[in-house]
Amino acid sequence: MSETLQLWIVLPIVAVAGFFAVRVFLRQFTRPDDEPAGCAGCSHNPDADPSERFPRVIKR
Repeated sequence: MSETLQLWIVLPIVAVAGFFAVRVFLRQFTRPDDEPAGCAGCSHNPDADPSERFPRVIKR
């Protein structure tokens, strides 16, 4: 296999893998806005009742 042909195969694979690696790395530091800014039961509203701030926790 010639070196040029090998580069045409390897470089796109490395580029795509690098893109997804950077994307996964950056997702650790950013999170999508699941809830609107004015909601009562989310971290955007620090004055909300603490039991309402974590709506995904199962209440017993």
